[in-house]
Order: sequence, then structure tokens, then C-alpha cells
Amino acid sequence: MNLIICMTPFQMLMAEKIVEKKQSEIFHLLVFYSVWNDKYQYYMEKVLCKKNVFFLKKCFISPNNHFSRLYKSVLVRIYGFLLCKKFNKVYIANLDNPWIRLLLSSLGKFELYTFDDGTANIFKNSFFYKNDSFRVNLIMKLLFSRYTRQDLRKMSLVHYTIYDNKENIVDKDKLVYVSMREGIVKISPHEVTSSKERVNLLLGQPIDSIFISVNDGVSVVKKIIEVFNINYYYPHPRERFIIDGVNYIKSKLIFEDYFVSQFRLNVEYTIYTFYSGAPLSFINLPNVKIISIKPDICRNEIVQDFEIMKSFGVEVIDYTCQ
Repeated sequence: MNLIICMTPFQMLMAEKIVEKKQSEIFHLLVFYSVWNDKYQYYMEKVLCKKNVFFLKKCFISPNNHFSRLYKSVLVRIYGFLLCKKFNKVYIANLDNPWIRLLLSSLGKFELYTFDDGTANIFKNSFFYKNDSFRVNLIMKLLFSRYTRQDLRKMSLVHYTIYDNKENIVDKDKLVYVSMREGIVKISPHEVTSSKERVNLLLGQPIDSIFISVNDGVSVVKKIIEVFNINYYYPHPRERFIIDGVNYIKSKLIFEDYFVSQFRLNVEYTIYTFYSGAPLSFINLPNVKIISIKPDICRNEIVQDFEIMKSFGVEVIDYTCQ
């Protein structure tokens, strides 16, 4: 039997596509989460609708309470012992996650398969490519963890990715492409109907990953909406602020699924983002333009991520925040 572990709605969408490719195999779904909303529920139910998938457990992890996290780490370790030797194949996305690594350390012998978490897989400065700190190493050893994130990268036999022909956390010969464009027919530029209808959409991202000051980040987002005549705003699931004067897209779908469901040939789409990988699946559609906005006050550690966006053919605009 197979164990597949997810932590986000996107990962559950990836899980759904993976189990569809393996219909003769049985999967058990384990979900770690720090926040729960309609998107999480919807995508968990979608995975569980597959005849070869069974629900194993939903495990809450507090993002801020360190005592709670340590307590949960011990519980995860114990739970892992209870699962010992039950699974011969394990599928994960978060190689860096301590609870997943603790759980894997409790299992018997297994084959490891991995899949995308998002742009962290292709951005070389992301947490997937960093070594554990001395403090993390010490804590993990005290909890009898056997694996580092580097170990798991080497162990992965196959990696499922939405980023075709891009370097990832494993060698290229281990990559299997997963399309997010199913439902959109193949079209050529001459098939796009001439139309005056245009949609300018801004895709939200975690503000604290882009800006040092969350308040500054919110102000920049508001200004971008004005300057670029944004019609629609697709918020990030973890956002806690509201912006007036723009049409919010409220959907239980993650952006990739939502865009496929709403796509029309007679509309010209311009998708604005900072450096989200969500719209990259649609980059070659003739009526879709993707623009990456690079604020001059963004965190230094994400500057090179905009170069990755350029490598996809995305136009990057330097934006001066005032």
C-alpha cells in the first residue's frame, strides 16, 4: 500500500493527479495543516472521491506555538511507530518539514516518491535547497529523526512536477510532468476571437514572504491595483487583510483550477503576480499574458526569484514603491 502526505490544497490537487495515474494501487491520505478552510476541505474530498484512496488522518500543527509543535512532534513519532512497515511506497512534497521527516523515520523500509510544493521546487534559494541549521539538526536527532532534507532528495525515485523542462530537486531523468491545463483545448493564435473584453487579474501571495513590513506590503498591493487597473483580485488563502475598490474572486478552487474553469477564447487575460508559480501553466496560451511585478522594497532573498520568472518568458516589471 501507498501513503501520500499533503499539507496544502495544491498538494492535494497534485495527489489527485498522481493517484489517477496509479489506479491499480491503493493510497492512504494523511493531511498535515496549520489552517483549515473551504479550499482544504474541497480538495481533500476530491482526492478521497477516488476509489483507490482512503482517508488516514488529519493532523493540526500550530504554526506559532513552540510547545505545541514539540508536543505534536512527539505524537507524530509515536503515530509513525503505529504505522511501522504498513506502507511500501510514500509520496511527499515537503522534504523540509520536520513532522513528515519524523513520521518517515518511524516507518519501515519504503520507496520514496516526491511531487511539487510550488515554486520552492525550482527557486534555488528556497528552503528545499538549504541545509538544516545546527539547532534543527540537534532537535531532530533528539527526536530520533533519521532523515535530512538532503537525504530525502537523494532517496526520491520519481518526482512529479508541473514545471516542464525545468531543473527541480532531483535529476531530470526522474521528473514526470503533470499538466494543470487539462480542460483547456489546444489553441493557436488565429483561433483567438478578436474581442474588446479584457481582464486584468492580480494574484495574491503571502505578503510576509515578499516584504519585511506587512503594512508596507498591503500598501503596495493597493497601489498596484490602482496603477495597473486591476479588475479582479484573487487572494491568497492565508491573507488576513481586505482591499477596497477591487472585485474579489471568492472560490473554493485554487488558482490553477479556477482559471481553467473560467477560461474563454474571446477574453484577453493579463495576470499580474509578484513571483507566484500558479499562472506559469498558462504562459503559452495566445490570449494570456503574465506579468511579474518586482517591488524595489522586496526582501533581498527573493530578488533572484524574478530571474526564474524571466526564464519562463514572463515579463518582469521593476516597480518603485512610493
